[in-house]
Amino acid sequence: MLPKIPEGKPSSPRPRGDSRAKSSSSRGGGGKSAGASPSGTFPPVRKIPKALEIALLALNREEELFRSTLEMQESVGQSRISLSLSDQRQESVEWHAKRSAKALTSLTTSAEVQQESMSQLLLAMRDARSDVFSTRSRIEKFFEYQESDERKAVDKLKIDHQHLVEKCAQQETVLELQSAEIHSLREQLSRRILRNSAESNFLRQLVQDELKKSALDINTMKKVLHEKIDGAVLAFQKPSYSTALQSLKEHVEEVQKGVQGQSDNLHILMEEIGAKDRFFDLDGDGGTMHTNFPEFYRKELRGLTRDHLLNVLDVVSFEDGVVDAVGKAIRARKLAAHGIKVNEDSVAGSLLS
Repeated sequence: MLPKIPEGKPSSPRPRGDSRAKSSSSRGGGGKSAGASPSGTFPPVRKIPKALEIALLALNREEELFRSTLEMQESVGQSRISLSLSDQRQESVEWHAKRSAKALTSLTTSAEVQQESMSQLLLAMRDARSDVFSTRSRIEKFFEYQESDERKAVDKLKIDHQHLVEKCAQQETVLELQSAEIHSLREQLSRRILRNSAESNFLRQLVQDELKKSALDINTMKKVLHEKIDGAVLAFQKPSYSTALQSLKEHVEEVQKGVQGQSDNLHILMEEIGAKDRFFDLDGDGGTMHTNFPEFYRKELRGLTRDHLLNVLDVVSFEDGVVDAVGKAIRARKLAAHGIKVNEDSVAGSLLS
């Protein structure tokens, strides 16, 4: 409802700038209310539609126009015109009010529809935003997990590579030490082989000299014995047979003991150096050995040690007749040694006779 204007007193003209300022302030207020909410996320759900604001502005302008016209008529003093204008104004105001009510109802309906659609849109946007945030968080977590796995794998590979490098360096150091040790052992072995070969050559020469010195010379012993007997006989012009025979027996025993000791020493030496047994004849010729081995085998056997010869005998002992043959050879050797002793005794007996 518009305020009533007193009829007697004309109202002062109202400047149009104030109404414009008010309308602009109302529009500014509407624009401010239509802006973003303080939260800054989404606009408020309930707000004045823009069409309704435009209708209100139009009504204000109409009212200002009618007021200005009424003021002009009152200032001139035309009461009839003012009455007609007031009636017209009242009718126009009613018409505009009805029109504004219809527009307001339509705008309210459209605003409700828009509000419902906006609420649905806001819900959809919120759901989409939450889905986007959840998807983004999942993608970020997946990328972080993937990067962490790859980083762990790369770190593990780096650690394994470092361990392998250190192990290779250690193995190279050990290999160098072992190669140096092998080189030193090879040099020591070569020096030992040279020394052993020189010692073996010297020992072989020494054994050969001892064998030459220890060779039994029966004829020389006979000559020496005859000379001693002749000297002993010539020493006594009237010898006592019993005394001379006793002294001769003692001398023969001493000679036999010396020969036996020399023979024992020779056999011991031959056994220690692994030399072959020899059979000496009484005529002073060199000893001979009957064997079925070729010269090549004899050379190889001659170079073996006692343990190696025992190993060879252990291997061939499984053949037929080998054990019996070795036993016969041992008995023949013992008999030969006993025969030498018996021959020495017979020689001494012949000398005594």
